[in-house]
Amino acid sequence: VLWGSGIHHWWRIAQETVPLFSTYFELTATRLKHRQHPEEWFATGIASGKAINIEGYHAQHILAVFDEAKGVLKPTWDSVHGMRTTQEAKLLVASTPGGPEGEFYKVFTQYRSTWKSLFIVHPEALRAILRRPEAPPYSARGTYYSKRVRPEWVEERRLEWGEDSPVYIARVVGDFPTAAGDVLIPYNWLTEAEDREVGKE
Repeated sequence: VLWGSGIHHWWRIAQETVPLFSTYFELTATRLKHRQHPEEWFATGIASGKAINIEGYHAQHILAVFDEAKGVLKPTWDSVHGMRTTQEAKLLVASTPGGPEGEFYKVFTQYRSTWKSLFIVHPEALRAILRRPEAPPYSARGTYYSKRVRPEWVEERRLEWGEDSPVYIARVVGDFPTAAGDVLIPYNWLTEAEDREVGKE
């Protein structure tokens, strides 16, 4: 989804803003590549469902990006870590929060000493309620409030889901919900079930 819509959208804007960009780079359905060095300077989109598809990429400078990282399974994380043996090999992960387990959750808890948290986004409609200090403009780290989220949507979700519900906390507030002892079905079970294909574990 990221490659099909996001990358192609920003490629069109880049061509309009810097026409020279398309002189050096070419975008295909699944690959952005340098015209003179297509096998060395490129970006590609890969589905994360099979960890083996991720393996084999090695370079001095390499960046792997996980979009909706909460749904990426541990074998895929392990495969990507295998390509991060060089000094300039980086992994950027982004997602709405899932339940209180999994690799993405561990980035903010168990793995804090080996990861850097760049920024967290909350709806503008919750600024007065959350009262979390906003990061300075153009800061690479901190808390931001997004005006793209409609206040009406926030209120609708509060009324339908309840502001104490795990789904509201994760998908509206943007925090990880806690694991309550009296919950019959943990929130992360629901999110994992949404991402699972029929007939596959």
